[in-house]
Amino acid sequence: MENSNKNIDTLIVAYLTNDISEDQLLELNSWIDSSAQNRDEFQRLKQVWDRSKTIKVFDDIDVQADWKSVNEKLFTPMPRTRTLFSMNRTFRKVAAVSIPALLVLGSGLLYWNVPGFGRLTSYHTNDTIQTITLSDNSTVILNTNSSIVYPKNIDSATERTIKLKGEAYFEVVHNNTPFIVDAGEAEVRVLGTKFNVNQLDSDLHVSVFSGKVSVEAFDQRVELTKNEKAKLSDGVLVEEDMSLSDMELWYSKDLKFRQANIKEICTKLKESFQEIKKVNIVTKDLNTRLTTNFTDQSLNEIIEELQIHFDKKIVFDGSVLTISD
Repeated sequence: MENSNKNIDTLIVAYLTNDISEDQLLELNSWIDSSAQNRDEFQRLKQVWDRSKTIKVFDDIDVQADWKSVNEKLFTPMPRTRTLFSMNRTFRKVAAVSIPALLVLGSGLLYWNVPGFGRLTSYHTNDTIQTITLSDNSTVILNTNSSIVYPKNIDSATERTIKLKGEAYFEVVHNNTPFIVDAGEAEVRVLGTKFNVNQLDSDLHVSVFSGKVSVEAFDQRVELTKNEKAKLSDGVLVEEDMSLSDMELWYSKDLKFRQANIKEICTKLKESFQEIKKVNIVTKDLNTRLTTNFTDQSLNEIIEELQIHFDKKIVFDGSVLTISD
């Protein structure tokens, strides 16, 4: 069994690189099936390998520098009593089998398991909005439940590429390097501008506040300038003029309403105030409409004004905003 453990790292690499014989596969499967710990370790490494192959940014990684960083900062020998293979020994043996495979796998482990050490940086928000300043001095305001992944050296990369899931507002500093937002089915490309990208499943909304933006998806392309937006839905990309609501950015407390009823206003409040988890409309009277602005006002101040304007009872219990007669 001890000899088998010494050879298992080579067997895993052979499997990942599709260069494994039938006898080797039997030996590997025997090791995997021998314990739940071995099985979990194999699945973890396989997932890391699969993920690393899909990350386009890795094409430009300085693999020699990354390997040195991995070897010096990350991996330390495992205790002798542990039956799983040693990471340092693994990567040295992998090099003898497949140097390119080693470097991709090493970079994948570095990124996925140790944020901040590799060539990529990632941010993920839960219930908070986060403002991120990139190394090229561009700004990203990341909405709740959203995430971005981008190379640390984005200021010197040949393409400033950010992968986005969710929603973000971008203020891009102009230079000669294209700035690209990979939003799943669509790609947004700019040089320097202010724009918002909202990506949800297969739908996408791109709103431009200054500069020029191109949006490409499914062999379709539109170019947008100030106060224009693009919408991608069901594989169809269309260009539209921005509405007043599009200009009311989700991260701003400057709220503008034009002939809006109480339901429309409270729905917008839910988008702007994270503490509001649900809007409960009890009243059936939605005929009254209001044109007004709220600038840097607290939720309580807005509620007090709305109660006067609409002659309704509006109660916020800490999570639910209820409107009744």
